[in-house]
Amino acid sequence: MPMTMEERLDHARAALSAYFAEKGEPIPEGPSDYEDTDVSDLIADLLHLQKHLGFKDAETTLATAVMHYEAEQQEHTSQGECAHRA
Repeated sequence: MPMTMEERLDHARAALSAYFAEKGEPIPEGPSDYEDTDVSDLIADLLHLQKHLGFKDAETTLATAVMHYEAEQQEHTSQGECAHRA
């Protein structure tokens, strides 16, 4: 069963919160507490780990991630439109 957008957001928040905690930084309490670079810093560190582990190159991973993101956004938008019609 595919994840809902809320589940995806919850997982991403949990990952970002764990990242802040590991770095010893305060965990943001609300959307306005995040900085534009918070997510990109986590992504960059994940790419460093990926390279260290010998996985795919960064460009392929980012292209795949964008493809998944766009498909999931489209799915979410389509589901929202269906919900509004019902």
